[in-house]
Amino acid sequence: TVLACAQLGFDSPKLFGQVEKHAERLVTEGSPQEIANIIWACDTLRIESPNLLLHVEKNVKRLIHEGELQAITNPECEITTNFGIESPYCVAEREAVRCWN
Repeated sequence: TVLACAQLGFDSPKLFGQVEKHAERLVTEGSPQEIANIIWACDTLRIESPNLLLHVEKNVKRLIHEGELQAITNPECEITTNFGIESPYCVAEREAVRCWN
């Protein structure tokens, strides 16, 4: 799994290439925790996966509704920040948190 690869520090280009290739199906069929684990693995290994993030962004309402908000927003916002991507969702999330504090 991608999570195991990240925990071991092993970046498998073929495996992560398949994640990117099948990102839409992974995100639409995966649980919020599974998606968060994939995002965390990509971030940990510094593997860019724009297609994965695109589909997370498109499905964020379902993912949040079905899972814990933190499980998705923390990894997605961290990975987008690490790769210099400004995710509209993460910007809105940061603003909402800032308003509550």
